[in-house]
Amino acid sequence: MIRMLLWFPWAATGAPLWTCDELTPGLCDMGVEEGRMPTRGLELAYWIFSPPSDVKEIKTKIVMLHGGPGWTHDYIYPLRQLACRGHPVLMYDQTGSGASSFVRDPARDAPWLLSPDYYADELGELVRHVGWEQYHLFGSSWGTMLAQIYALRQPPGLLSLMLSGPFSDSKLYIEAQWDEQTGNLGSMPVFVQGRIRELDRTRNYDSEEYKRLDDVLTGHFTVRTYPAPDCFQKAEDTQNRAIYVGMQGASEFTMRGVLATYNLTGRLPELEVPVLLTSGRFDTMRPPCVRAMYDNLKQVEWHILPRSGHCSMLDEPGPMLDIMAEFLRRVDLGAAIGAPAPWSPAPEPVHEAEVAELASPGSIAGAVVLVLLGFAAGRISSRSSARPELEQPLVH
Repeated sequence: MIRMLLWFPWAATGAPLWTCDELTPGLCDMGVEEGRMPTRGLELAYWIFSPPSDVKEIKTKIVMLHGGPGWTHDYIYPLRQLACRGHPVLMYDQTGSGASSFVRDPARDAPWLLSPDYYADELGELVRHVGWEQYHLFGSSWGTMLAQIYALRQPPGLLSLMLSGPFSDSKLYIEAQWDEQTGNLGSMPVFVQGRIRELDRTRNYDSEEYKRLDDVLTGHFTVRTYPAPDCFQKAEDTQNRAIYVGMQGASEFTMRGVLATYNLTGRLPELEVPVLLTSGRFDTMRPPCVRAMYDNLKQVEWHILPRSGHCSMLDEPGPMLDIMAEFLRRVDLGAAIGAPAPWSPAPEPVHEAEVAELASPGSIAGAVVLVLLGFAAGRISSRSSARPELEQPLVH
């Protein structure tokens, strides 16, 4: 899920280098309506982005779910560009974080904020509140699990699911990261693995060593557009850490929160709506994690974005938007889901010059960057040769 960032090199120097608007192609002068919905004595903040006046055809609506848990909608902001293509887009901050009512001690004051089922209830309330009768549902990271929980209730009006950096089995999500063949953590040097495991075992998350490791891993596997742009930093700054820790746990390397035993894979065949799966080549959601979903869904296609980490909407917003728009077009036409798409090229190799430019020799962070990029050039390239089908859209 979205890594809980603990330390940033730009924290002492001020604003981030890039804005998410700079990253997003084809932005337009869209309308935006802000609203608030009461829920259990708290309030939920939402935004509806509407197509500009010169768009001739208003298309189907999209509800978007951010990750975390306890993060905010800000980091998925580039996806509002779908409004420029005619789709009204609804984004919101899940209650307890961001612009919604912020609950500092959810275990004491609002324990339902640590229940995955509550967030599905909340989503249903919001859809009814805005009066949307038909809509597509997008989820990122934890939002993909939330989307599955909600969709398994068979709500009326749900047209499709689009799941970015998805998982359906929490245990498999962690195991896949540590897998020696396909994992990101499992293919790192034994010494580095040992240090991560020891820091996690002792819960030493405030140490400088853990912070540096976490920062480097975030920059390579979570958001590779690094230093991260403004909307990602805003989501990090306004997250609710208490919700994150309560549901996920304090570390991305293990799961100790209420989601630790969640597994919806066996129920995925119950879903009748078309499903789009997208993941990054360097995603924390490793191929075995996504393949488990792909193998259990009836109408599904899977695209791997070759230059992305976990946050494809930031690393490759243009291709991500094109993939989503084409999927939406076919669903709305009632066309078959699973046609090959031309925008999922085989990944290009990582070049030594790029490694040298990105790494910072002499520092702990730089050393680990070299380790990680060496892993990317070696382990992932060799895996691509052995499993070439993973680099193309997978379809049912």
